[in-house]
This record gives sequence, structure tokens and C-alpha cells, in this order.
Amino acid sequence: MTAAASAQPAGALPARRLLRARPALIWGAALAAILAAAIVGPAAWPADPNRTDLLNRFAGPSLEHPLGTDGFGRDILARLLHGARLSLLSAALVITCSTLLGLVIGSLAAAVGGLVDTLAARLIDGFLSLPSLVIALGMVGVFGAGWATLVAALIATGWPWYARIYRSLVIGERQKPYILAARATGAGTVRIAVRHLGPNIAGPVLVVAATDLGSTILGLAAFSFLGLGVAPPTPEWGAMVAEGRQHFQSHPWVIVAPGLAITCTVIVVNLLGDALRDAADPLRSR
Repeated sequence: MTAAASAQPAGALPARRLLRARPALIWGAALAAILAAAIVGPAAWPADPNRTDLLNRFAGPSLEHPLGTDGFGRDILARLLHGARLSLLSAALVITCSTLLGLVIGSLAAAVGGLVDTLAARLIDGFLSLPSLVIALGMVGVFGAGWATLVAALIATGWPWYARIYRSLVIGERQKPYILAARATGAGTVRIAVRHLGPNIAGPVLVVAATDLGSTILGLAAFSFLGLGVAPPTPEWGAMVAEGRQHFQSHPWVIVAPGLAITCTVIVVNLLGDALRDAADPLRSR
């Protein structure tokens, strides 16, 4: 085998394996359906999610209100669909920003090495030693509760985990034969990172992000349930559960709908992450 052939990025093989993995395609389609409902649903069911009707409080499911109404007479289906946009968008934003920040810091630290890598590793360990709830509460105390503060808090507590993972990935890949072969052919650092190293860690990056998406959705819902998320009357799944918890025994539909939405979405995302992990690892797929 020539040095040029050895330098070919190995990341293309896991990518093809991911596309052929049936469980990953099934759960990916399920997640796509949830996203489609969040995007198209409010247009298909154009009821105002914040319109109150005190004469129609706690109305049960009907043709006019398929999922009933809440304590303010607001249509639960409309609030559920609009809340899906905010919940999923927030989770995607947290995952994307945390991944990019962790990828840049972890990869640069591993690529440069030496004192820079040591300092970056200590910084990452320092952030990981702080409880995420404490950081989130501290940011809320300084900047006030709200959607932007909650998203920023989750990014601040999430990027060190990604930085540690991607730093380990780069350290493990940079001494492999295909990287050494690329260097022997005269490839520079940027070319190696873009053409060889990047494609090779793309699969693990995707798997980590997909696996963590479910816990991020749960984290957003939990903080909103505690009143640290969006301000009312903005519809959000965790806030909807918090608003309906006092009426669960008498009007269960108020809390069942958003609770099932959170549960089903997290299950689909977790199963997708497991399927991607199994497809990316040839030892697991046997």
C-alpha cells in the first residue's frame, strides 16, 4: 500500500455504514416526523396558543380542542405544537454551540500539545468539577431567569464534556498510520485536519451529539419546570407540565400531553443515538 493510499480518510467508511444502518434510519425518520410536526404543526392547527377563554377552562378533549384546554382555556394542542418548536430549537442550539466550542478547544489543545494542552486539560477538568445546577442557578441569579440565560447556562456547562471527548479523539487519531502517511507526503496541518482528521472524527462527533440531545431536552424541560426557563405565557413543554401539575388528578390531560411529548421525543432521540453508536462501531454491529 502506498503512502498516499494510507493517507485516505477512513471516516468515509463509517459514514457509509451509518447510511446502511436500518435502526438508525428508522429512528431518524421518527425524529424527522417530530421535527416536521413542530415546523408544520402550528400552520396545520392555527389556533392561538395564548388565547384565553375562561368560560372554557379545563375543557376535555373534543373536536374543537383535541387535547382539551388548560386552566386558562388555552388550546393544549396549539401550545404543544408551538412549544415543540421552542423546546427542540433550544436543545439543538445548546448541542450545536456546545459541540462547536468543545470541538474547537479540545481539538486545538490536542493538536498544539505541550503547555497549551496541559492548561486546556486543567481548564476542562475545572469546569467539569462544578455542578451544572450550581452554574445555572448562578447565571440566573446574575442575569435573571429567561430563555437566553437558560440556553447560555446549558452551553456553559456542556462544552467541557465535549472538549474532553474531542481532545481524546484527536490525541488518539494523530499518531495513526494514515495521519503519519499524510505527513510523509508533505501535507500541512490544515490539510490533515480538513481532509483526514476531520472526516475520521465526524462519526463519533455525530454519535455524541445525538446521544446527548435527549438529556438536553430533559434538562431544558426540568429547568423550565422549576421556573428558570421561558416566561409565561410562552408555551414550552417543561413549563406546561409545571402549570398543570396541580390539576393532574382532576384534569389529567393538562399534564399528560406535554409529558408524553417529552417522553416520546427523548426515547426516539436516545434510540437514534444508540443506533448511530452501534452503526459507527463495527464491533457492536456484528
